[in-house]
Amino acid sequence: MDYGQKSSVFGALGIVGVAVLFLAGASFVGKVIDNRRELIETEPAETTQTLYYAPSMTETESYPSRKTTTKTVADSAVTCYESGTYAVGTDIPAGLYLAVADASNPDGLFLLDIYNRPVVKGSNMRSIKDIDWWQNYGYIELEEGQYIELTWANLYPADKTDIHPDPWQTCGMFRVGTDIAPGTYILSGNSHDAPGEYSIYDSAKADANLIKEDYCFDPDLGEAVKITLHDGEYLMTKFSIITEEAEADPLPEYAFPAGAYEVNEPGLYVALADDTAENGSFRLDVYDSAESKEILIGGWSQNCRYVELEENQMIDFSDSVLYPADLVTMPDPYTTPGMYRAGYDFSAGTCTIKANSTLSAMVIVYDSAGKNAVPLISRQLKDGYAEIELHDGEFLEMRNCVLES
Repeated sequence: MDYGQKSSVFGALGIVGVAVLFLAGASFVGKVIDNRRELIETEPAETTQTLYYAPSMTETESYPSRKTTTKTVADSAVTCYESGTYAVGTDIPAGLYLAVADASNPDGLFLLDIYNRPVVKGSNMRSIKDIDWWQNYGYIELEEGQYIELTWANLYPADKTDIHPDPWQTCGMFRVGTDIAPGTYILSGNSHDAPGEYSIYDSAKADANLIKEDYCFDPDLGEAVKITLHDGEYLMTKFSIITEEAEADPLPEYAFPAGAYEVNEPGLYVALADDTAENGSFRLDVYDSAESKEILIGGWSQNCRYVELEENQMIDFSDSVLYPADLVTMPDPYTTPGMYRAGYDFSAGTCTIKANSTLSAMVIVYDSAGKNAVPLISRQLKDGYAEIELHDGEFLEMRNCVLES
């Protein structure tokens, strides 16, 4: 299928031998609107939508290469805070710090816990930083009034130390844009004693939001994962290292990148946030027609959103990719906020929903995903939890919250 010009969004499903080629559905693309301003203020453009998808790879020589040798603790001449407990604002200034494992543990493991009140030994206090243990390096942004308890590690002001963690050589936590360039990489296990794992966070704060995680990829089985990193994120790896740069996965032919399209084939679709979406947020608007200024469905979405489209409507979406609902692999509603369909993406019935962010959490239940959708339930989460009853075919939108398993 020609990626330069394409008159249909979905073609027919075909089976050739044992290979399944998704050419999907009938046509979806008509006129293309370059942006929302053109759609509202001018006549729609007559240009055919270009469906070529090739995200660029950012490279810079300022990042450590796989041959770079990470400096040791002894090389640093800046202030060092050794293992112990510190009151932020009294014993240690607020700011971004780099924790570096000392020689106490041969595996480079250490503990770093953050509390909102003074630490009482033996009191079973729960850290507000939900990481059980760290390996080799860890970034933490300390705020006034917090308390930090550090074991088997030293702490350095992150922007003053000459210690630079290198994800090509060692496990730890790494700052995207400083320790590694934004881009797509292959992450592989580097230990035969434990499976590899990783987590990506949106910040180094104690209450940072978890963007993505994976674990149990075994180097003995040749397993590895592909990850995409954005500037300002923090990558934590355990028993795994970056082994090569990679290209982002190409879009399948039945999927369409951000843009504006006139609908020629109605149906149920799903928009998934792409790699450009900051914290999984993207915009999606549906108009009555290409000439209409009236938004029928609109607003910001988080990670994933269902939308029922009708013929001749205009859909305009950013920072996301659109798929036919029956051809998409949905995220996990137990770990990822977004919009999901009861009875399809999870079991209907009584569901408990929990906040997964310090931001305001909200749940909305709709009877459908089209222009006439009726919100059946709209509720802020109190104390971080809500319990609701869902029926097959209803749509659950979770903002900064997820299903509890």
